[in-house]
Amino acid sequence: MRSKYLFLLEKKNYLFLAFVLLYFLPSFFLGEDSKILYFDNMDSNIVWQKIALSHKQLFFSPGEKVPNLLGGIPFSSIYFNFDLSTIIFASFGMYWGYVVNKILMVLVAYLGMNLLLSKNLKVKNEWIIWASSVAFALHPFWSFSAHVAGIPLVISGFWSIITGNKRWYQWAFIVLYGLYSNLLIPGLFVILILTILWLFYSFKKKKIIWSGFWALALLSSIYLLTHFPTFYSLLNVGFISHRVEMVPVNMNLLDTIRFLATIILRGDEIDQIEGASGYFYLPGILMIVLYLTLGIRKCWTILSSLFAYLVISYGVVFLINWEFTASFYQHLYKVLPVDWLRLLWIHPIIWMLIMAIILDHFMTNNKKKLFKIGSLLFLVHFALILSFHPQWTNKNSFSFNEIYSEKEFQKFSENSNIQMKDKKVLCIGFDPSVVQYNGYHTVGGFAVNYPLEYKHQFNLIIKDELEFPPMNNFYYNFFHKWGNKCYTFIRTAKKKDQNGLDYYGEDLKINFQAAKKMGADYVFSNIRIEKKGLSLVKKQPFENNHFIKTLFVYKIMY
Repeated sequence: MRSKYLFLLEKKNYLFLAFVLLYFLPSFFLGEDSKILYFDNMDSNIVWQKIALSHKQLFFSPGEKVPNLLGGIPFSSIYFNFDLSTIIFASFGMYWGYVVNKILMVLVAYLGMNLLLSKNLKVKNEWIIWASSVAFALHPFWSFSAHVAGIPLVISGFWSIITGNKRWYQWAFIVLYGLYSNLLIPGLFVILILTILWLFYSFKKKKIIWSGFWALALLSSIYLLTHFPTFYSLLNVGFISHRVEMVPVNMNLLDTIRFLATIILRGDEIDQIEGASGYFYLPGILMIVLYLTLGIRKCWTILSSLFAYLVISYGVVFLINWEFTASFYQHLYKVLPVDWLRLLWIHPIIWMLIMAIILDHFMTNNKKKLFKIGSLLFLVHFALILSFHPQWTNKNSFSFNEIYSEKEFQKFSENSNIQMKDKKVLCIGFDPSVVQYNGYHTVGGFAVNYPLEYKHQFNLIIKDELEFPPMNNFYYNFFHKWGNKCYTFIRTAKKKDQNGLDYYGEDLKINFQAAKKMGADYVFSNIRIEKKGLSLVKKQPFENNHFIKTLFVYKIMY
């Protein structure tokens, strides 16, 4: 009898590992000179991991203050759950920890999609299973945990458990996903999907499938344990989050339809794909059209369920953004702070399953012409996936080393006779995350959950810049209606000195007195500032190709 583990030793899997090696070759060859996603990654998540590890290693009290950003906020504001990725960062360092996490995400995604298609959905053609698994695994998933990459694995494990295949490794898949994902990103919706699957089979069997209940209980219990910091912040009665002032986007009917069409056709980054800006899911849409217009109804039960998920999730996007219904969502969000747009984060799995099932149907039913057309569409989809390789999509960005500039900040610290690492600084011209990564404390920063009162205080620093006529609604709305970033948004025009170098003059409208009241002792700027109340104490040139060309340090004299 063929062992259930032998598929791991098949030649196709060695070919997949070759793909993985080629895919990550630039990361190994370039090292910290690699270019990776900046927004919602290098400016936040990686820095938060670095801060957490530098202060308390792996475990800490969620109510304890972290001084590095926003003047000092609870650890639970930047570190939401205990995650396997943190252990990997602690073991390999920040850059190599990031690379190792990305490789593990690829391996988990490949194994999960392979098992889901072959063992649960009974797709017959092995090469379709393999190609679909490779394509899914090489999606440029956001972040460094298996939030989306691990969903096929947990669904496969759960599905096998409720259908009687209760192997130890199926339970291990559930444990792994609980330890390598976030409840508030996709986890809540994964639990919802698993619950629907459990209820469906219980109804079909006309009895409660207790193994499914215990599997759901296991995953929920792991989330309760690992997300203690998150639940602590939610249950902290005296804590009023800045999120209560968040205002959803309100669009008229025509703009909402246009936005929805963009999401459907392009597979925007809202569904977990880093930098996706091409017609990412168009091949899948065309394959569905081909399938439906020919009146084919084989595999209809599974496909109709997948189609239903797409319709429901796109409907939610419409309702959340349309001005007529957006206000209802805003009230609901204050009571139940769940971002329903994250239903879209399941889409990479849904589309891959749809294409694999349709292709397999064409193949097994000897529809050769349809299979050739479908295969061509799949190859286009696969090419689009490869075109979103981080080294390509971030080619115009700075590298890991250039942004964080650890060696440059080390030189700066060694050459400075001013002890500033225990002082708070205000950053101008670059993200505070850069200096936070290097151990400095800032009054500004990026956090998804911090005190509302602090946002109001920081507003006094940038108020005159945000409201500087003619008012730029983008920056004003960015801060007041979203507010996760307390940055010094500057609209005052730069001046040119006699050498043609940029500088800010007296008309700079940043309120440094307000910054001083919030605890800022120094200003770090990548542009020279000539303004009353600031005294230049240090000028440190950085290497020419770095994110910061020259670091100007000013003492606030108020």
